[in-house]
Amino acid sequence: MVRTPRLLPTPLGQRLLNHAQQVRLLEHDLLDRIPALGEGTQRLRLAINADSLATWWAPTIGDFCHRAGCCSIWWSTTRR
Repeated sequence: MVRTPRLLPTPLGQRLLNHAQQVRLLEHDLLDRIPALGEGTQRLRLAINADSLATWWAPTIGDFCHRAGCCSIWWSTTRR
């Protein structure tokens, strides 16, 4: 992510988002044909640095989850 007045993905992040969207569309088409594959939840794992967690991440994802109504967040921290 690039921190500007409006959060934007980096060029590499945009490629990842495009890929994820294409996979989601393919999965949606497949689920129409094989509904049993749709059982369970989807997960997206993210790595976020401590500075971002301490400053902008929680309010941003909280707002997004509230608007989208589709998120459950599980926190796990690993220090290196």
